[in-house]
Amino acid sequence: MKHYKDENWEKILLPGGNKEINLSTGEERLMQPIGKTYECEVKDFSEKDKSFTAIASTEKIDRDGDILRADGWTLKNYRKNPSFLWGHDDHGLPIGKSLETWVAEKKLHFRPKFATEIYPFADMVWKMYKGKYLRSFSVRFDPIKSEDRELTDEEKAKYANYYRKPQDYKSQDLLEISAVNIGSNTDATKSPEMMDFVVKSYYARNPQAFPNVDFNKPIWNGFNSKGFDFTDDLKEKREKLEKLLRDKELKKAEQSIDDEIANLEKEIAAEKSIEELQNKLNIIQVGITGLVKK
Repeated sequence: MKHYKDENWEKILLPGGNKEINLSTGEERLMQPIGKTYECEVKDFSEKDKSFTAIASTEKIDRDGDILRADGWTLKNYRKNPSFLWGHDDHGLPIGKSLETWVAEKKLHFRPKFATEIYPFADMVWKMYKGKYLRSFSVRFDPIKSEDRELTDEEKAKYANYYRKPQDYKSQDLLEISAVNIGSNTDATKSPEMMDFVVKSYYARNPQAFPNVDFNKPIWNGFNSKGFDFTDDLKEKREKLEKLLRDKELKKAEQSIDDEIANLEKEIAAEKSIEELQNKLNIIQVGITGLVKK
C-alpha cells in the first residue's frame, strides 16, 4: 500500500516490525507511530480512585480520512505497561495508568487512574477533566495492517494533495494513551496546509531562521527521509552549508595530519642527531682506548 507521496515507497509487513522500503533504492525504515485524537464523554468518576471511564478511539472516519477498526486493536504489549501520558510526552513522567483497557461496541475503552497522590500536575489534569475543561484523549499506535480506503468523489477532491492516502487500519498495536487539550486529530498536523501554517507562525517569531523565503507562497512540499523539505532556494543554501561544513572538517583533518607529520619528522631528526652523536662518541672512545694501549 502506498504510504507516502513518493510512489517508490511501499509498506512491508514483517514479523520483526513493520517497515517501509524504497523499491528504487532498497532503503528501509521503520514505520512511524501514528497519533489520533478524539473528543468523548467521560463518566463514572471515582473520587476515591481518582479515575473514570472514557473512550480512547472509535471507528468514525477522522480528519485524515482514516478509520481504526476496533477489533484490530492489539493490547497485549500496552497492558504490560499501561502508561497514561500528557500530550504524548514519553520523556516526562506519566500522569497515571490505565486500570482497564478493552474493546466493546466498536470502540476502544479505558479507565485511567491519575497519580494525584504523588504528582501535583496529575492532580491538576484530573480536576480539569472532572470540571469538564478537558474532554479529549489521543492514542498512539504502530500500524500492523492497513489498506487504502475507497473514497467518495468528495473525499478524492478533499485529499487530492494530502501527504498520503486515507487508510482503513485493520490491525494496530497500541503504544500509549494520552490526555490532550485539543480535540482534533494529531495526525492532521502533518497536512501541507497545517505545516504551512506552523512554519509561517514560527517565522513570525524567528524571521532570521528563514532568509530570502517568499512566505506569500506555499513553502511546504511534504516529508522526505531527512525531515522537512522547504523551497528549492532554501534547500540549495542548506546543501551548500552542509558541503562547506564537510570541507571545513576535511581541512581540519588535513591540518591535523600535517601537524602530526611535522612532529614525527622533528622527533626522527632529533633521534637521528642523537644516533650520529653516539656514533661519533663510539669512534672517539675506540681511539682513546687505542692510545691507552700504546
